[in-house]
Amino acid sequence: MMKKTLLVLLTISGLLAVLATCAPAQPPERETPSSKGTNIFQFKESGRDTAPLSLTAADGTGLELKVFQARTVLQGPLAFTELRLTFANPENRVREGRFRITLPERAAISRLAMRIDDVWQEAEVVEKHAARVAYENFLHRRQDPALMEKSAGNEFQARIFPIPAGGEKELIISYSQELESSSSPYVLNLQGLPTIADFEIEVRRRPDEEPLVLKQTQFRPRGDFELNAPSNPSALAS
Repeated sequence: MMKKTLLVLLTISGLLAVLATCAPAQPPERETPSSKGTNIFQFKESGRDTAPLSLTAADGTGLELKVFQARTVLQGPLAFTELRLTFANPENRVREGRFRITLPERAAISRLAMRIDDVWQEAEVVEKHAARVAYENFLHRRQDPALMEKSAGNEFQARIFPIPAGGEKELIISYSQELESSSSPYVLNLQGLPTIADFEIEVRRRPDEEPLVLKQTQFRPRGDFELNAPSNPSALAS
């Protein structure tokens, strides 16, 4: 079981690395991809009442999500997604917060990392009680344990500290997702998110092809992002 899990994680890391090395140096400022005149990007409303992710300070106030960047590579019925998020702390004091994210169905988290100065601190997924004990112990020592709690359903939470005074906190979240089939649309949960200053989605239908890019400024998603499968999915295997 350990070897199988390690292999899956290595596959995810390899596919996400493709996204970093093959992306265009300067993507168009605004681009709405289309295929033979028919838009393949669309947003659909869902029945959710809450945003799929947030960073909330200890006093209950939400921190502003300034940057949302999603990069996805599809391979058959699997999707590998990396989210890069930047939250802003407007107050002139260091703060503690709680990050929450709800993953899609049949999705498994593979990475959570937060930037502390110039170093990316990798998180470990543990049970909720163990995370709470470890966090309190590390907090008294002014260190960040970078632990993530798994809650009911497919929701994950992590305490975030430190959030610099008048600064920003950057997070990376990666996960793999099993689609119903190779012809199923890819869905990225967005409904409920606020207006975002820098918003970008980049999707590859397979690792070696050019990405489809949707990039906007001051953008508020009107629903979940959905990328329809091509009319001839078998063509992707050629």
